[in-house]
Amino acid sequence: MGYYDMEIDEHKEARKKINKEVGLRVNKLRTEKDLSCNELAKRANLTAQTIRRIEIGEKGLSTISARNICAALGISADYLINGVDVSDDLAGAMSQMLAGLTEEECRAAEKMLSALVEIFKYRFEK
Repeated sequence: MGYYDMEIDEHKEARKKINKEVGLRVNKLRTEKDLSCNELAKRANLTAQTIRRIEIGEKGLSTISARNICAALGISADYLINGVDVSDDLAGAMSQMLAGLTEEECRAAEKMLSALVEIFKYRFEK
């Protein structure tokens, strides 16, 4: 197996993991909102079978399906895909913190924030 084949396998595994995580979120939200698969399917302009396949991680989402599911469940795409909802308040607060910095300081802050994000990802994956 060559390097390219290993890269493809890693991509497939990452896609499977994301599909499973997204499916679990869809299922959780659907049940919290007391919706049947049929009702969510109707609201999202999809079939009930498609909703079931998404919920078990068997099927990934197209952009249109993701948009429709988000609208039907009243959630953001950030929440659907990443499990977090980045609100405008957070973005605004971060913008205010950076507003008084020079361009060089902003680049340094970006590097530090990126490093912190990687640390948190590593720490919480285990």
